[in-house]
Amino acid sequence: MPVQSLGRKTTTDLYKAGERCHLTGSYFCDNCRRGGRETIIQVEANAIFPLCEHCPDLDMGWRLQNPPRR
Repeated sequence: MPVQSLGRKTTTDLYKAGERCHLTGSYFCDNCRRGGRETIIQVEANAIFPLCEHCPDLDMGWRLQNPPRR
């Protein structure tokens, strides 16, 4: 399901800290994954994404671990 259809103004699947979650699930920190670490959080729909506590970069983002298939 494209994220844009969930009410966002962008088609990316990267959620920034402070954005509202539209789909309950497990999300991983994109910056941590690129750095060789696994940081996964559980987020409920309508919750606000937090900053990653393990990532020094404030410009980080969260991606859904297992996106729904179309």
